[in-house]
Amino acid sequence: MPLSRRRVTDARDMAALAHPLRLDLLDLLLAHGAMTASEAGRGLHQNPSNVSWHLRKLAEYGYVRQEDTGKGRQRPWKLVTQALSWGDDADDDAQASALLDVAVDREV
Repeated sequence: MPLSRRRVTDARDMAALAHPLRLDLLDLLLAHGAMTASEAGRGLHQNPSNVSWHLRKLAEYGYVRQEDTGKGRQRPWKLVTQALSWGDDADDDAQASALLDVAVDREV
């Protein structure tokens, strides 16, 4: 499945992104390609269980998915969406603002 661009307008989809670790995971997968939760945890200095939980949340909203290769914990996660955007067309201005705050905090 080719990577795509995604315009995020739904408040629940924004809430799924409004966590710094989830945005870090998306950046890590974009930069390094598919990896297991353990590999991502090492890359982000996080516990693999915590990373796995956040990856499952990202998958629930269609941002990542597990590859068909490997078994159990050895199945790598990969991006579904290459680029994300949101803006004035958001369903919930407060959620859009919260997501923007997290994104700006990461950049600063």
